[in-house]
Amino acid sequence: MAEYRVEVAREIAEAARPTRAYFIMTGLATVLASYGLLANSPAVIIGAMLVAMLLNPITGLSYAFVTADAALIRRAGIAEFLGAVLVFAIGFVVGSVHHDLPITQEMLVRCDPTLLDLVIAIAGGAAVSYATGNLRLNSALAGVAIATALVPPLANAGMLMAHGEPHLAAGALLLYVSNYASVLLAAMVVFWLLGHRPDREASSSRRLVRLGRLGQLALFVVLAAQLALRLADQIEARTRLVTIEKSLAVGLTEVYGARLIEVRIAPRTAPQAIVAVVRTPRPVTPAEVAQLEQTLPAAAKGELRLRVRSIPVVVANSDGYLYVDDLM
Repeated sequence: MAEYRVEVAREIAEAARPTRAYFIMTGLATVLASYGLLANSPAVIIGAMLVAMLLNPITGLSYAFVTADAALIRRAGIAEFLGAVLVFAIGFVVGSVHHDLPITQEMLVRCDPTLLDLVIAIAGGAAVSYATGNLRLNSALAGVAIATALVPPLANAGMLMAHGEPHLAAGALLLYVSNYASVLLAAMVVFWLLGHRPDREASSSRRLVRLGRLGQLALFVVLAAQLALRLADQIEARTRLVTIEKSLAVGLTEVYGARLIEVRIAPRTAPQAIVAVVRTPRPVTPAEVAQLEQTLPAAAKGELRLRVRSIPVVVANSDGYLYVDDLM
């Protein structure tokens, strides 16, 4: 068993080194991730996750914190920091070169992390440490690399910053940091449960390592609180939107031939607007919009303005056209 742990420690330490191969693979993964995000291609983004090597230094850090290996903490920490800077810089360059391209859905979905993302990263961190500690399970690391995405959100932050969207960039950066902190903490717990302990020779550095552990735990707690609040806000917003959808669907029964397709909040309008997309044989009139506003929940009245986007539609059956009076 001792020889087995020595082999695990050797592989972890070797993988956490900031080598030329590490930076080359990280750079290539960033290029893949950046263009996958710009092309709105999940397949390319997944490929970038498989190529990326940012997970290795985090595994090294977690193992070093458990075994009180100050040298490995320093080496793995430098590798992760420099790798993160490289990813952000390449993302910024790609975003600057393609500044004219629009922000895609794949970019937007990585800008609003919640507590759910934290839980996913915790499970991924536990999986990667368990697979690393059991050499026969190394084949599972590819799947973990996909689950604990590190390069795409960091590259996304750089591109969004180049697009002049610091608020969105901050959300993408938060996703990376939460994944980092969750993987690190979960891996530390699993390595400890697998029986890895500090060497006697490491006793002189244990105090410094203990401070590092407390710092990582504090970072995780702060992130968990922040992401829990974001999840609560999302749930509240979604509940509010569903209530508005139901109210508008009922109100539109009074508009001849109208059918509600989509409802969304447009936060960048002043005041904020509820945008309702309606299929109808004739445009919804301002008077009808005013009537629909009266059907909105009390909490939405006054602070949100309703905008109805009418999409013309012609409906026919075997007897002829329906809503013929509205088509003439």
